[in-house]
Amino acid sequence: MAGYSYGSLITTLLPPIISSILPAFQTPQSGSAHAEIRLRASSLATQQNQLISEHFLAFHNAHAHRRGRSLHSDDVLYNVKIRKSSAGVRMGGDENLRRTSQDSYRLRNSFSLETPEIVRKSVDRVRSIVKSRASPKRINTTGSFASSHKSRRAGSISSIESPLEDSRKPEEPSLKEVPGIGQGLQTAYILVSPLQGVVGSLATMWSSRSWKASHAIPENEMKLAIDPSLAIFGDDDIFVGVSKLRTWSHKLAEAGNVPGGSQFEYVEIEGAGHFWHDHQKLKILRDEVSKFVQRL
Repeated sequence: MAGYSYGSLITTLLPPIISSILPAFQTPQSGSAHAEIRLRASSLATQQNQLISEHFLAFHNAHAHRRGRSLHSDDVLYNVKIRKSSAGVRMGGDENLRRTSQDSYRLRNSFSLETPEIVRKSVDRVRSIVKSRASPKRINTTGSFASSHKSRRAGSISSIESPLEDSRKPEEPSLKEVPGIGQGLQTAYILVSPLQGVVGSLATMWSSRSWKASHAIPENEMKLAIDPSLAIFGDDDIFVGVSKLRTWSHKLAEAGNVPGGSQFEYVEIEGAGHFWHDHQKLKILRDEVSKFVQRL
């Protein structure tokens, strides 16, 4: 489990035993957040497998005609296209279209860099809806303002959602139990530019830990001493004073109530900031992560 900046704070606040959160994903209730996460994971895996298969087949066919020849410029361009198309990002959306309207309303829209054609069709659909609503045929000249306003409100939702719902024809997704989930699970943690002190409390609305217990190691942070963990930060972090990071890291590295000793390691990089703009400092960061992963 790894996180950078705010992501490191989320990683730190994960439950001490990661396997404890897995049973809820085994047979989640339809429409729940756990079910949505599983559906999204399955959807992304299916998309990625399809992309890999298509690229592999195209790559194999292309090189079947070029055996014995050197790599040409068109090969390089093709490989670049593969790399660009495979680097997909998806934000928002709702995998289960049969969820309640209250949950689906704020999650209806989704965006995926892997599906530009879907995005283009969605934009065209919205444009057509806007044009149809702006046409003179839809202007109510005979009814009162109240009835016209009411009809527009009632029609605005149906005019946007009904084409989507009719075209998709959603089916109730089924989720099967995952055999052997969590068995033999080994966890390690990497925290890059971790947030501590006041900025960490602000990011969690002052709920991450109490002021009275600031001198003790909370249960969620103790996992960093029990499992192999690495924290990397610079001494020029603009959000967190390096003295706080040193104190926090030293306390975890010297935790005495861990059998066999603490597994927590930390690296302070001189001159590095929070955003790692310096290429030399970034190289040190990558080297330290690489060495840590090789030791696992």
